[in-house]
Amino acid sequence: MEWTALVSTVAGGGIATLSAGALEFWRWKRQRVDQNTENRRVLYGSYLAVLSSTRHTLGVLARDTDISAVERAKAVWDAYENCISRRYEVEIMAPVRVVAAAEKTHQAIRDLCVAVAGGITSDSEEYDHHRQAYKEVHLSLRSAMRSDLGTEP
Repeated sequence: MEWTALVSTVAGGGIATLSAGALEFWRWKRQRVDQNTENRRVLYGSYLAVLSSTRHTLGVLARDTDISAVERAKAVWDAYENCISRRYEVEIMAPVRVVAAAEKTHQAIRDLCVAVAGGITSDSEEYDHHRQAYKEVHLSLRSAMRSDLGTEP
């Protein structure tokens, strides 16, 4: 029996095994990155939906002048409650740029909640100020999220 044939066969098998292992590792790594991106995309969409729902509720409550102060405050804080857990999820999963923008947006929606719970109405200058401040930071948040996901236009 010739040793060179045996050594060549073992070396070829080793190279093939290492190549397959390396290929599988890179495939796994790419899938992991893709899955993390998809998880953030779903989380960002969910957070933006909760913010939108809360903002809509605040607008409705600011226009409703017939509601009692107690009912208004309860409705405001019930709507705001949904934002809190999503914000913490964003803080855990998102990069620092998105977290900073999410924190500013959260502060702006909370300020709007305080104002609406306090009784301001949609025709007041204070309401317009809070609404505009929220709109600006919300735009910044969406831009940071798009950038993180690689979908910046």
